[in-house]
Amino acid sequence: MLECYGNKGRVRPAMAMTLWAFVLLISGVLTLSAQARSSTQSDLAAKEKRFIAYQSDFIDLAKPVQNSDEFEYAYSLATIAGETADQVDAAFVLLQIYDAVSCKEDKAKISPLIRGQLATYSKYITLSIKSANLSLGATKRPGLVAEATQMRDDLREIKSIFDSIQLP
Repeated sequence: MLECYGNKGRVRPAMAMTLWAFVLLISGVLTLSAQARSSTQSDLAAKEKRFIAYQSDFIDLAKPVQNSDEFEYAYSLATIAGETADQVDAAFVLLQIYDAVSCKEDKAKISPLIRGQLATYSKYITLSIKSANLSLGATKRPGLVAEATQMRDDLREIKSIFDSIQLP
């Protein structure tokens, strides 16, 4: 029989089992949260690589149309892709730092800072979506339109990821 003693005497076995179940539930939630962050980090790492590729693609698309408006649209999209890759990388590093901190008090101190930075990155992504839409509305090159449309969709996904990250 499981016996627990506290300040008020003996705790019934059913109460002890309930307490153990609660502890196991909490540890499962914390593990799930860490697993969710790991999945989020994997998603961010993949998105960073994708945006580096977008930047390269837009630079390649700009080369044949130098001295034209199409060059400016492609170059603008390359800039958006590069800035987004930087923001995604920074978010990835912040989550790695959070996971590396083992002290609960330190996690409590850095959590609001990280959440604030992620909110800022989310706002930047919103502006990048608007900028991409401007270039999409102006360009006439089918290859540029296709790549920019895919990038805009990926920007929306990144914003969703940033907005969904929950730190205890």
